[in-house]
Amino acid sequence: MKKICSMMLGFLMAVSTIFASGCNTQDDIDGPYDITINATEGGRVTVPIDQVNFGENISISVKPSQGYRVKEFKINGEKISIVGDTYTEYCITEDLLIEVVFDSKYTTVQFDTAGRDFLKEKKFTIGSWYSSLPEATSENPDDLFMGWYTEPNGKGDYVVNSTRVPEEAHTLYAYFVSKYMIDGSTLNQKLYEEYALAVTYFNEDATALGVSYHTAEECYYPVVQYVKGHVESFDGLEDIDEVACKKTSTKLDWKNAAVLEDLEPETEYSVRIGDRGSRLYGGIYHFTTNAEYKTDAKFLFMANSKQTKSGFDDGNTAFAKTLDVATDFFTAEDMDFLVHGGDYTSAGMMPEYWAGMFDGYKDYAFDMPMVPVVGDMEYYSNTHKTNSVFDNMFHIDAPSQTSTHGLYYSFNLGPVHVSVLNSNDCIDKHQKDENNAGGLITGTGSLVDQQLNWLKGDLENTMYMNYDVKWYVVVMHESLMLPAYAGADETSLKSNHAMSLREQLMQVLTEYKVDLVLSAQDGESFTTNPLTYDSEGEIAIQPIAGQKAGETVSEKWLKTVNTNGAVLNYNGFNVLSFNGYQSGEMGMVFHQVGAIGLGKTAHFQYSEMASNLARYNGIYNHLVSGIQNGQELSMFSSIELDETTLTLRTFGVSMDGQYSSLDTLPYFGGIQLKK
Repeated sequence: MKKICSMMLGFLMAVSTIFASGCNTQDDIDGPYDITINATEGGRVTVPIDQVNFGENISISVKPSQGYRVKEFKINGEKISIVGDTYTEYCITEDLLIEVVFDSKYTTVQFDTAGRDFLKEKKFTIGSWYSSLPEATSENPDDLFMGWYTEPNGKGDYVVNSTRVPEEAHTLYAYFVSKYMIDGSTLNQKLYEEYALAVTYFNEDATALGVSYHTAEECYYPVVQYVKGHVESFDGLEDIDEVACKKTSTKLDWKNAAVLEDLEPETEYSVRIGDRGSRLYGGIYHFTTNAEYKTDAKFLFMANSKQTKSGFDDGNTAFAKTLDVATDFFTAEDMDFLVHGGDYTSAGMMPEYWAGMFDGYKDYAFDMPMVPVVGDMEYYSNTHKTNSVFDNMFHIDAPSQTSTHGLYYSFNLGPVHVSVLNSNDCIDKHQKDENNAGGLITGTGSLVDQQLNWLKGDLENTMYMNYDVKWYVVVMHESLMLPAYAGADETSLKSNHAMSLREQLMQVLTEYKVDLVLSAQDGESFTTNPLTYDSEGEIAIQPIAGQKAGETVSEKWLKTVNTNGAVLNYNGFNVLSFNGYQSGEMGMVFHQVGAIGLGKTAHFQYSEMASNLARYNGIYNHLVSGIQNGQELSMFSSIELDETTLTLRTFGVSMDGQYSSLDTLPYFGGIQLKK
């Protein structure tokens, strides 16, 4: 994750903002409050003052010395997860005892090769990847090295370069087998074929790829192999790069995951996936890496595919059909990534459902890496709150997060910074006492403090340290602006927590001038006009900049209607306008893409939606339910941006539709932002 540079410390210390809504009011306010620091050797903990008044915030600088790390950080006995060198404690209402334990950042690893080789011990950085595990060799030419394990004879956990290093000193055991014991021709090859292939951006500058795929049986030595250039066969090639996969049993099948690093920019690669132990490999994929210095970015946004078992055997799924139509007009080679807003399948624990969903994506996987977002369907396993379902399907870099909390991350690509949140990681889905570390909001439905503080640090660090970023996009499954709940009171909260999240997040998003918020909670699609959120908790609609009332920005294929003559249609496809707005100080746009597949229309309450639209006149730039002339439509959005302009368009796809051009593709509406 990102580190907040120490050069920002002075700025942070100089800012002391009071968030009164996050403090418990009381008649008699004690104070000022004392700040006490207890820290072990190996680093330095500093705060700008030794006393603080009620309701103020304070920035704490925690800097390990060379060769040390922060092993434990507590405030008043509560363990705190710190991202970077600075932690901000909000809305202080009592004395603070800050306790920090520094420890060596390295651990020692011994290598046991069962007498076949001699390898020296090595030091590795705790919590990082192993990255440079040695290759064990044997004098016996019949021995085949199968990798490193935490126990002898291939037992325990399989350890590869992208495995995280534990704290304790430990031994890794080499596993050798006779090459004559493995014969792929005698195996049921179908059980070793890859499925549910997913490719993600694995690091913050989107240059490394996280690859994950599943097999029905445990592979002997799963690998991802790649070469420069376009090849149709790996036979006879000598310069093959190979990355060993970490294999993990999901109890129903096997997940294999690897990271492709150090790829050269603007270079074509050919990739194959398989088992080096049994010499069984799948097909070959081709892709070209991004330019080193990008000045534009393009991506697709889809959600709520809710794949079932139906149709996956022949790839004839709603997700596959929608993606095929989308890539007919916005080709995968031109798209930098695909955002999926969550709810991938209707049964997250069923491997065949995921196989069906990913079957329509595998041909685009390397050309258009997926930016996965945790939905409701991926968060629960037999009513148990866990991230394991999502973690089983994707390989993302989230080292400090657990099976209960986390799975939020970010990356930069050219002029855009993308922050992905987990809206399930909130108080109403956990015990309330898990959120007493001082977040802005302590009510039901808001994000837990660890994620909220991460988001603020992520946006602030990018704002001050990456001048190439011009646009800030936040993605989450839960929508903050559902039309049916946009202005209703607490009794209309129903099964969602949009109101609590809105109260909490819009303040932060406004403060850090986020441009676009993408969500995917319900079946309808909407785009708001630019909005801000003031200190009184009121939504403000920003005026159109540089335009006359009713004026639209048109392109030859965009179907636009003058807003003065448009009529809202709550149960039909509705085009309002394509308006140009000034971004930044002028507010942020909220956009939700509709569901994919038949039967996935909106389930909002029309009466509440109508009253809220009337109450908040002008919030929504367009609103569609996904039904056109009685036929349900899948939806997708395209987002294109450069250093000055962001253009968002939303389209519909019927499952039996044939579209020869963008002119015949149902167009729902769009919005354009200018810097």
